[in-house]
Amino acid sequence: QSQAPMRAQSQLPTETQSQAPEPEPVTDPAPPALQRLLGRLELADRLAAGGYGLTAMELAPLVERPLGQLEQLEHKQQPWRWRDWLVEPIGEGRWRLRRADGGWAPEA
Repeated sequence: QSQAPMRAQSQLPTETQSQAPEPEPVTDPAPPALQRLLGRLELADRLAAGGYGLTAMELAPLVERPLGQLEQLEHKQQPWRWRDWLVEPIGEGRWRLRRADGGWAPEA
């Protein structure tokens, strides 16, 4: 006998059941290409902040330039710009990234 009233109550629409379902929050991540770019930009910031010297072979995938093109730039011994960084030759086949003037820098 006590189960019948409970069953009737559970079949009544509650306030939350009568409302339209809420839309799911947007959880889609950024497209893979944009995620890869962000990863490279964040890595460039870390490398610049650390003052690390990179070989042309290490630098090529970061800046997405062919290794041969970087080797040609190495012979000129001139800094060049990649996005918000200056890529400066430091000798012995190594390059250092430095935030270019006017580029965005994260707060410390």
